[in-house]
Amino acid sequence: TFTLLAEPIRSLFEAIPPAWIERFYNDALSLWLKGDILIEFKGADRPQNLVSVGLNGLWCDEAARMKADTWRGQLRQRLSDKMGWALFTTTPFGRNWLWEDIVSRSTYVSHTGQHAAQPGFEDYLTIGWRTVDNDRLPGIVEEAASAKRDLPARYYAREYEASFEAFAGRVFDEWDRSLHVVSEADLKREFGLNGEPLHKALRKVFRRVVAGVDWGWNAPGCILVIGDLGGQWLALEESYAPGRIVFDPRLSSGTWVAEAHRLKEKWGISGFYCDPAEPRSVFDFVRAGLPAFGAGKVNNDVVLGIRKVSEALHPIDKRPRLRVLSGCVNLIREIESYHWGQNRTGESFADVPAEGQSEHAIDPARYAMVELMEFEPATIAPPTPWQNRQPLPGPVM
Repeated sequence: TFTLLAEPIRSLFEAIPPAWIERFYNDALSLWLKGDILIEFKGADRPQNLVSVGLNGLWCDEAARMKADTWRGQLRQRLSDKMGWALFTTTPFGRNWLWEDIVSRSTYVSHTGQHAAQPGFEDYLTIGWRTVDNDRLPGIVEEAASAKRDLPARYYAREYEASFEAFAGRVFDEWDRSLHVVSEADLKREFGLNGEPLHKALRKVFRRVVAGVDWGWNAPGCILVIGDLGGQWLALEESYAPGRIVFDPRLSSGTWVAEAHRLKEKWGISGFYCDPAEPRSVFDFVRAGLPAFGAGKVNNDVVLGIRKVSEALHPIDKRPRLRVLSGCVNLIREIESYHWGQNRTGESFADVPAEGQSEHAIDPARYAMVELMEFEPATIAPPTPWQNRQPLPGPVM
């Protein structure tokens, strides 16, 4: 994307002597160097816009995040007539097109040794560097050790050990019912809650409560309520149903608006973060007096949302920061069955979930957890044992 162009542009200007620069044009996205050399900066979020004249060379930064058609359908052909070169820099992103087309075919040099290129691809070279081996940058080895504790193993392997093997099988592979599912009786014992209903007692210890919303008609829709304990979270209740209309002024119950009002009254929800694919439904919530927001571009990023849920489920010192009340049966079922999609060959897994599986409760969990974890500190403190938490002076909205 254009946003990600900032780093490669900055790197080029650090390397190019000012005396070489002849002029800029097109809002500084095209740079002429002396000697009739043109450098153009383009985003790759719309691969069809990359059709162009023949090129002498390409640098694709964060290449693994690009769509396969960026290389296969557009850029590779731009190099053909000039027999141009291509440089790919990236964090691995599972065994996607970059693995299939470049890495698996090339001479591969990394901390695990050297592997020869496939016949016909001797001019392909892949070099892997691990963050954990960068002992020349002060503090980075210690930071990597901290990240190994804080991050789910597959994310650590990908981002600190340059692993293409990190993503396989189940999406939430650290899920463990014995760690992540809690009953109402267990919560009452842990918090010393006696007498009053659970929802009234818990509202006294939450910093805030939010809900994620996924619309549905033929497929189920879901409102998922999550409470924030200050770096720890509880999935409290789900309303999960197919065939439920969003709003009808003639009905006082049986609609998503009515359900949202019920849950807001019960848990003190400060915001409903909704699937933005149906803006009319979000408007119906707002018109009904509910604090509703369409999950923005960031909140609706599937990969980011899965990562945030995974980080919250990841046990630190054997304690997860996100637990699920046992009544959220559909969320539990979906988490346990959610799996990664397979690559084109069917022999490995991609870094995106498989299509066609049930994720009607997982989607609201993504919206809510991205919102709740937006301002997470870079270093995560070990979670306080649940039974040792002290009630807060009151809900912070």
